[in-house]
Amino acid sequence: MPSAQPSGDISAWYAALLLKPRGILYEDQYLQVGVQSSYTRGQGTFTLFLGNKHGEQALTNLSFTITAPSPSVQLNVGPAPVTLAPKQQMQVPIQIMSLTPGVEPPAVHLAYTLCNVVVAQDLRMPVANHKFLAQEMFERSGAIESDSVVSVLRAVNFGANHGHLDPSPHNEAGAGYFITGPAGQEQQTLVMCRIEGNPQTMSQFRVTVESSDPTLAATLKDSVAPASRMGASCLAHGAWLIPVE
Repeated sequence: MPSAQPSGDISAWYAALLLKPRGILYEDQYLQVGVQSSYTRGQGTFTLFLGNKHGEQALTNLSFTITAPSPSVQLNVGPAPVTLAPKQQMQVPIQIMSLTPGVEPPAVHLAYTLCNVVVAQDLRMPVANHKFLAQEMFERSGAIESDSVVSVLRAVNFGANHGHLDPSPHNEAGAGYFITGPAGQEQQTLVMCRIEGNPQTMSQFRVTVESSDPTLAATLKDSVAPASRMGASCLAHGAWLIPVE
């Protein structure tokens, strides 16, 4: 039986899930791991979908170990199956709560046995600080621009409305609150992001993120770059960049 190999780009799956609520976290010839997630302020709900793709053999000794980068998030992982029968799919619920701005996502170690062969894979859980942003909403002062820059801000949960926070026609700005703690005991940290367009070409951009927490500001700035690659522009830390081809 062929050894298990990822059927796609694990890093690309992870990057996509940072911006989408559902998708593939891992897949090989025999196992598929899907994710569906939703966030409300500082709380997140994950469902992992574990599916045995093999039509004849069970996947045994299945383990899905998640290690949270203490103390940034708190995880509550529901019961996981030890065995998946042929063509069987089962779900694993996960509750997550933000405690402090984090730098690294939770680490995931996946392992299973098929026909006495152990398959193991290290993954990352698609959790980042922007997932816990509550958008600061603004009243509409006119038509909202639907260009890629506003889309980038909204993809990482900044509330954005063209011309509201920055009157320059070349810039876009957004704001949000980073939420930590349980319901009823939440704490909020205001974060603001500005994307400045080069007025000479409008094909280059500069990003500035401001917050009272430097770790939060730095990690949210890092979130803007992959969001822009999913769209049309390439953004980075305070420097003019040419869009990704």
